Amino acid sequence: MSKLTRENIAIKYIMKQRVPKWIEIDIGEDRKRVTLEIYLLRRIGRHENIIALREWFESSSEFILIFDRPANHKDLFGIFTMLNQAKLAL
Repeated sequence: MSKLTRENIAIKYIMKQRVPKWIEIDIGEDRKRVTLEIYLLRRIGRHENIIALREWFESSSEFILIFDRPANHKDLFGIFTMLNQAKLAL
């Protein structure tokens, strides 16, 4: 949850050393190299079947993406944990 807006958000970290595909985009008067994911999400904008990218930040080693977090979401780690526990119960 965002401390500032009290809205549910999701945060994704992308390590720059693991980025397979870079794209150059114009941001104002600057030109930046970003991941293909950032490029595509900015290009698509809002779509009912895609979680919206609110904003993104860049550090020397990673990109930080801020997304809307849907009300009816499932955490992938939680799903894996549940499946693993079900396997162990058998």
